Amino acid sequence: MRPLLCLFIVLFSCTLASADDNRLGFGRIVLDGHVESVEFDFGSYGKTRLLSEEGGRNFTGTTFRIPLPAAGEAGALLTPTVVCSGGGEARYLGWDSEPAGLSSTLRARSRPPVLRALPRPSVLSLLLVVLTSFAIWSARRAPRAIWFQVAALLGGVSAGAFVVGASFLVKTDRTVASVVDFSGVVGQPASWAGVVTEGNLEMIHFEADTLSLETQPIGAKLLFTAHLEDFMAGTWKAEGPRASKMWVRRPWSGIQGDWLHPGTGTAQNLGDFQAAWLRNSASEIFALGPWRADEARPEATEGLMTPPSWLLSGLPMGREFFLGLLEASETFVRATWTAP
Repeated sequence: MRPLLCLFIVLFSCTLASADDNRLGFGRIVLDGHVESVEFDFGSYGKTRLLSEEGGRNFTGTTFRIPLPAAGEAGALLTPTVVCSGGGEARYLGWDSEPAGLSSTLRARSRPPVLRALPRPSVLSLLLVVLTSFAIWSARRAPRAIWFQVAALLGGVSAGAFVVGASFLVKTDRTVASVVDFSGVVGQPASWAGVVTEGNLEMIHFEADTLSLETQPIGAKLLFTAHLEDFMAGTWKAEGPRASKMWVRRPWSGIQGDWLHPGTGTAQNLGDFQAAWLRNSASEIFALGPWRADEARPEATEGLMTPPSWLLSGLPMGREFFLGLLEASETFVRATWTAP
């Protein structure tokens, strides 16, 4: 009995986590009169805030659709506290809808890792350390006049380096934050359903066509902000607490159609890949190396780099996959040729 109870608790917890994963919902508001800023406070879920950069804007009882920091049933039950400045009026009309549905196949794909960029010394900074050490060593062994010359030279080099820019002295490591997932469309063998997933720490931008906004921790309090002057056509900003991780998924808007096949010799026109792999139905990985657009697929080669483990996580067993890293970017691609 106890094992069954434990299994039920685990499954229930996973179901809750999956249901609460998407934090993005939409509601409707009315703005009337001169509005400089307006805030909709949804309590523990967070806030949606509209700000003005030009002293406010006049409205005539217009209805708008805005994002809410909660999706589904939770978002439908929310009633915010509304604070409006500028002399006008803002009213919350209620829940509108969730984003467009995301297929379970693509939703199950793993999200790209989000890591805080760490500073590391550049070649210039290491060179300055060597010059400084050499200057100190020379100054201790040289007469006073030479010591002044060495100090002046070192000071000039250091000052020049800092004038050029501190970014030359300290650089930050780049982290993978984007992946494009493709899956075949049921009944349309030459079509693709594509989703782009991007991640960031503590702040990320999203637009009206965003399919989901996910956070870690799941219950993080969010703040959505936009400018009154162009919030209907512009981009929203989502902010979370310090050290929170955020991902958005949006529809793929690039090349559609039959750009890649598992058959040998078929060209692809998605872009130039600096590395590519094939995973067969037995989960074996074959490295293809670089693959330029509109060229035939290269033969598998041993001894090349393997794909990162996160890229393979969540891929269904028994299905073939193409994996690739686009050139001059941190964007990975995952594609399968069979419909879910």
